[in-house]
Amino acid sequence: MLNRILILGVSSLLVMLSGCNDHNVSTKPATPIATVQPQGASMKGEQADAELKATLQALNKTAWQQGTVQYYNLEGGFYGIVTTDGKRILPMNLSKEYKIIGAVIKFRGKALDVKTIQQWGTPFKLTEVQLISAGSAPGGNNSQTQ
Repeated sequence: MLNRILILGVSSLLVMLSGCNDHNVSTKPATPIATVQPQGASMKGEQADAELKATLQALNKTAWQQGTVQYYNLEGGFYGIVTTDGKRILPMNLSKEYKIIGAVIKFRGKALDVKTIQQWGTPFKLTEVQLISAGSAPGGNNSQTQ
């Protein structure tokens, strides 16, 4: 009886192990998931990349820009600048003295090609900032929640 159980157990083990030894396994590296896109998505992605590059180039060519500082209570809260022509600028290094909701500033700098957790506007490194008109105090009643 013990011999039968032992023989059945060994036989079962051999059957299971032989199933793992598949000779048709491909040696080619798998295609990364990130490159697999639905039909038409590639064009949309390329178009979005082209639009981003055009925006970055336009922002970097502009000597001075003017915009209004706003506070957005998203992703932990952040300050953004909405330019006079409607562009959204995400300043990565806005000084405390300019973090005034509604302040109108004149600025220049360089657009950055980076991703942020805010997912709002174009990340931008300010090189020069001038205050044109003051807004309300930080944390005032007119903070934005968009």
